[in-house]
Amino acid sequence: MLGGRPVRIGFICGRGKCFGSSSLPGYRGRGMRILFVCAGNTCRSALAEAVARARLGPGSGVEVESAGLYALEDAPATPHALEVAAQAGADLSAHRARSVTRSMVQEADLIYVMTRSQADALDHMGADLGDKVGLLDPDGDDIADPYGGDLDAYRRSCRRIEGAVGARLGAWRAAADGPGE
Repeated sequence: MLGGRPVRIGFICGRGKCFGSSSLPGYRGRGMRILFVCAGNTCRSALAEAVARARLGPGSGVEVESAGLYALEDAPATPHALEVAAQAGADLSAHRARSVTRSMVQEADLIYVMTRSQADALDHMGADLGDKVGLLDPDGDDIADPYGGDLDAYRRSCRRIEGAVGARLGAWRAAADGPGE
């Protein structure tokens, strides 16, 4: 729990939009749901979920979720993703890929995607996204898909994801703990 309120976090990146600490005033003091989304949910969004879960720690009351636009349901994280997650202090051993659904999108307060094209794909789901979709990277850059790449490609993606999640945690905590409007 953050500030006595449950918070759900999930990751989706895209649309070139980024949410900074000052752009979450509508969520102050009421908890929030965040979804992380990528293509297959076996690398980037899974890593973002695991890194966020590890950084938040047990008993935080924050639900962390991830999904993929083109996920093969129940597929495990890739071996390289498992390895870099462990190096980052996160655990992906129980992760299984899930396809993003309209209800996931509708229930999320914020959705972070890894690329602009993923945000565009979410637009085609027919859900009312409003202003809740943005790139995970605070600088507005796409995070490249390491799938099929070597371990160094996964390490680069993981470092980018760790940095982005770290930059966002403060804003999410402030929004969850801050005074209501």
